[in-house]
Amino acid sequence: MLNSVVALFNAGAAPAAAGDYESIATVSVGATSVSSIEFTSIPGTFKHLQLRAAVKMTGNYWMTCQINGDTSTNYVSHGLYGNGSTVSTLALPTGSDSQAYLAQQDGASNQVIVAIIDFLDYANTTTNKTARCLWGTDRNGGGSVGLNSMFRPSETGAITSIKLLHTGGGTSFNQYSHFALYGIKGVA
Repeated sequence: MLNSVVALFNAGAAPAAAGDYESIATVSVGATSVSSIEFTSIPGTFKHLQLRAAVKMTGNYWMTCQINGDTSTNYVSHGLYGNGSTVSTLALPTGSDSQAYLAQQDGASNQVIVAIIDFLDYANTTTNKTARCLWGTDRNGGGSVGLNSMFRPSETGAITSIKLLHTGGGTSFNQYSHFALYGIKGVA
């Protein structure tokens, strides 16, 4: 299993040149909080997708995602994260959840989570869909940093929509949360 995770994070390791990124869409949350953000009609003309997020949430909850409107228990999530004194892991096997866990807010309301999520080889229809997420939070010297992954073992269809959700006891992404989706041209 560890070799699979290492291979996932090494996939496409060559950095993209600055001109290889193209903005697809952005969303900023206004005064009214929202429970989810969705990017739809994603074109299949790029090698990879990158979603960058600066998110404010309430409480100790997760930012999760669903692909192509799939709410079945078809998501595998793994993660490793720590706060400077404690290291934690996340392992949700197939059949355990209807969304992939990407980044966690660890306690303080309205702290900002910064996340970079790569959806690898998203338009290829012969490979299973994977994503990797590097995220962190800061609470004036405290906070967490983590590395999570998503795997969809029975899904080879191209990713055409990504829905981000606020999961847990709270209900929303708060004002000033910002999400930007980019296509990475790369080598097809």
